[in-house]
Amino acid sequence: MNYQIQFARLPPSESIREYVERKLVGALKKFSRADSGRTPWQITIEIGRDTFHHKKGDVWFAEVSGQTSYGFIRVRKEAGEIYEAIDLIEEELYSQLSRSKGKLIAKADRAARRIKNMMRLSRLARFFRRGRIRDEGI
Repeated sequence: MNYQIQFARLPPSESIREYVERKLVGALKKFSRADSGRTPWQITIEIGRDTFHHKKGDVWFAEVSGQTSYGFIRVRKEAGEIYEAIDLIEEELYSQLSRSKGKLIAKADRAARRIKNMMRLSRLARFFRRGRIRDEGI
């Protein structure tokens, strides 16, 4: 899994980078480990501030976007504090990845079920003869 952490309108901080790696990269690695051998994940994690004009309210944001083997994923959350935004995005990222993984597994199960039904013989195809054969006992 390849990931890149970007800071927008915010000086890069080692403490924020460690917090992001502990929270978000751990959740991403959990899902990518079950998926080893397929296409590598390309994830961009962006942390920053939306505006300098506003002083209060939801001015901090965290965004995760990129290509996974379950499809393209994009999650963005805004909050009053930067750590709160990272916590919110962790929950949303976990639910979206598990939902995408479930959809992929369900699609594979449906395909297997469809193939099994195609392989099943019709009830009309009988390999035995019904009733008595004339002159059977002679």
